[in-house]
Amino acid sequence: SNNANLYLGGSPWYNTALSNMDDVRLFGYALNDDQVLELTPACEASGLISASYWHDVPGGNVDNIPLNKTPNEQTLLPLFETPSNTRDNYAARVSGYLCPPVTGEYTFWIASDDNGELYISSDEKPENKVMVAHVPGWTASRQYDKYAAQRSVKISLVAGQKYYVEALMNEGGGGDNLSVGWQLP
Repeated sequence: SNNANLYLGGSPWYNTALSNMDDVRLFGYALNDDQVLELTPACEASGLISASYWHDVPGGNVDNIPLNKTPNEQTLLPLFETPSNTRDNYAARVSGYLCPPVTGEYTFWIASDDNGELYISSDEKPENKVMVAHVPGWTASRQYDKYAAQRSVKISLVAGQKYYVEALMNEGGGGDNLSVGWQLP
C-alpha cells in the first residue's frame, strides 16, 4: 500500500493509503516528491467544476437522470467530489474540463453511491465523450477499489489540451457520494 495524494486546483484534496495507487490526483497542480509541476499556460485550471442536481429522481440507475430537463440546483465545486449523505432519490452530473499538466497515459477512478459513470472526451467537445469507468452498484465515499470497472484503462492525454469530463450518479436511498480521481503518468 502506498500513500496517495489527490489534488484539484492546486489544493490538497485527500491523503490516505491506497493499494496500487502511487500518486492519484484531480485537476490542477501536480505535486510529486515536493516538486510542483505547473499547468501549461494555454490550459490553466480554475480549480472549480460544475455540479447539477435533479431532485425526486428514482434512484439506482444512471439512465433515470433527466439530462434534457433543467436541474433543480447548480453550483460550482472546488473538488471533483459532491457532498456526501445529502438526500435520497436524486441525480447529479459533475462536468468541466480536464487540463493535463504533462503528456502521457493517465488512469481515472470513480466512486459513487449509487450507480455512477465517468466520461472523458477526446477533446473539449461534450459530444465526443466516451464512458471510461463506472460503478455498477455503490461504493463508500472515495472507495476506488471495490469494482474493477471503477478504473479506466490508460488514456493518452496531451499537456495543455482541454478535455471535457463528466461524471453521473443516481442515488436511491441511504448514503450518497460521487468523486473522481486520476493518476498522472
